[in-house]
Amino acid sequence: MPAAPHPPRQKPATITTGRLSAVTERVGMKLHNEFTVPLPPVAAWDLLLQVERVAPCFPGAKLLEVKDDGSFVGTVSLRLGPVALTFKGTASYVEVDNDNHKLRAQAKGNEARNRGTASADVDFRIEAEDVDGAPGSRVLIDTDLTLAGSIAQYARGGGMIEATAQVMIDDFAETLKGLLDRDRVAETKAEATPAVPPQTTETPRPEPEAKTEAPAPAPASKPPSLFAILWRAFKRWISGGTS
Repeated sequence: MPAAPHPPRQKPATITTGRLSAVTERVGMKLHNEFTVPLPPVAAWDLLLQVERVAPCFPGAKLLEVKDDGSFVGTVSLRLGPVALTFKGTASYVEVDNDNHKLRAQAKGNEARNRGTASADVDFRIEAEDVDGAPGSRVLIDTDLTLAGSIAQYARGGGMIEATAQVMIDDFAETLKGLLDRDRVAETKAEATPAVPPQTTETPRPEPEAKTEAPAPAPASKPPSLFAILWRAFKRWISGGTS
């Protein structure tokens, strides 16, 4: 079967492995993912830096604490093959370039059932790109991921990890788009509300204090679908590892 066309700017995962002992294995991978945001780069950058607002859009993620030093504590639940995993850890920004819309982050966490650890160095950057015929942004993510312990076995071959990462990114982008759509609806309603009540001959009554609507919260996130992960991995396999 001929290989399917490779998606633009997608890079296959590369893997390095090393056995630390008879019972501990460490696997390193490099992943590349992309998604689009229907906002120009400046607005997309400002939104994505609002961690407390966008974190719930990430599938299986829960933000627990924002520390005084700017780091974040949270959990992420996901599936690697048939196994459900939950990691609790800390993430922090190492470098932030507001002018060029780039940042580097580091994250590390432990699996809840002591099945291993995960750590990652992540580079984000935003480029201008039309989305649905309007000014938008493409977010490019390069991740240097290391898994250690028994969970490292699921990274062998790279297909399952790569498929899981892309499914999670796709779900995040879709949920984020829904959040922006709700923001636009709320803004439209606010603009349509008359600022001054119509004049009447009756004695005016005190108007109730107007309430300012808070930005629409993101819906509670869920771990990525096992079917979606397996389907993406299967497509990658039948196309010779190029999708």
